[in-house]
Amino acid sequence: MSTLQGITQAAVRLNVKLAPEVEPQRSKDVLSSTPGLVSVIQTFPDEADEELSRLFVVEVDPSDLAVALRKLKENPGVEYAEQTASRKLIW
Repeated sequence: MSTLQGITQAAVRLNVKLAPEVEPQRSKDVLSSTPGLVSVIQTFPDEADEELSRLFVVEVDPSDLAVALRKLKENPGVEYAEQTASRKLIW
């Protein structure tokens, strides 16, 4: 988390899908070089389906968002990377 004049900003979440050629045991290695990396969470950790098992949520520091997205998109081990859409409940 980054702090701007006493205001703490939460990490920004990115949806990432790894390329099919990335071996499951290498997934964290592919994502660990993401600038501003806070955490890597496999979306479906116990999933047997190959497509779903390649989905991750990568949290990055807000100040590194642009460079993190660019680096992920340039990474040949990444099929796609996008910022998670913000959502709010409307009554």
